Formats: sequence, C-alpha cells, structure tokens
Amino acid sequence: MKIKKIIAIAAITSVTAFSLLTLWDVTVNGILETPDLNVDHFVSGAGGLTILARYGLGLGSVVFLLIWLPLRIKLMPMILKLCVAILVSTVFIWSAIGLERYSSDYSEEQFAEIVETFSTGKSITSERVLTDIGTPLVSGKQKILIESRPHSEAWLYSYMPSCGFGWKKRVLYFDSENQMVSYLSIDEP
Repeated sequence: MKIKKIIAIAAITSVTAFSLLTLWDVTVNGILETPDLNVDHFVSGAGGLTILARYGLGLGSVVFLLIWLPLRIKLMPMILKLCVAILVSTVFIWSAIGLERYSSDYSEEQFAEIVETFSTGKSITSERVLTDIGTPLVSGKQKILIESRPHSEAWLYSYMPSCGFGWKKRVLYFDSENQMVSYLSIDEP
C-alpha cells in the first residue's frame, strides 16, 4: 500500500472516530447529564478518559489531515481538508469547555460581591443570595469535601458536565440557620 493511501485512510478513520466519540460523549455525558454536587469529577475538574481519547483522536485527525493536505495538489480537496482540520479543532474546544452551565439568574459580578462581603466578616443569609443571584442549579449535602464543611448545605451555581474540562466552580455553603458559612470559587485550568 502506498504511503498516500495509508495517510488518507488514517485521516478519514481518525476524523470519523473523533466525530462519533464526540457526538456520543457530548450527548450522553454532556447535554443529558444532570448537575450534581457529588460527581466524581468535582475534585479533578475534568471528565473521564473520553476527553483524553477525544483529544488524541482530534490531534491525530488534524495531523493526518495536514500531512494529507499537500499530497494531492488540487485546490478543492486541499481546502476541504483544511476546513475539516479547523472544524475538528473547533468542535473539540467547544465540546471540552463550551458546555458549562450556570443557574438561570446567575451573575458572576453578584457572586463576587457576595464572596467579597462574606470575606469582610459580614453575615450573608440565604434569602439575600436568592435575591442577588437566584436559585442554584442544585442544592443539598455535598459528600465530597465534607471534612471542611461538615454541617452545611451546598448551593451549586455552575456545573461542567463530565465530558468537559476547566470547571469554574461556584458553590456557597449555608448552615442550618441559613447563614452562609463558606464558599468555593475556583477556576479550573
């Protein structure tokens, strides 16, 4: 088999595998995933092995397409291969970081203001939070990080599905008297 044919088969196969895996992962582990306080990827901030597989297949697709690009010196096939390489890169970035969700009335500025007010030692009630940034995506007991917040209820305002990477965690913690006792505000890399 000629090297041109091997590269063409590798490019087509990797693009197809990337497309199918991304479609499945974004649908099952992205759009259909319900926000939850106790997901495995809360601590790590990134999804499982499928994001690594998608990254590898996406990178392989781009590399094989770019190698395959100059092997046939016809304008339309070259443009098509370049467009597919750009599309694969764009789809991977969107599927990795573009599916993060926030509660409906969430405002980053209001969240920062609540955190700043709390940091100065002032009391923050759950009613004030509901007025300022609305209801959370999900609330309840959080089993992860329980040692540092043993008697608190967590209010989750942002959620990254397990197919994604780079979760901007926004969580407020309240005691049984509806007073804010802690917060978590981390931008995962």
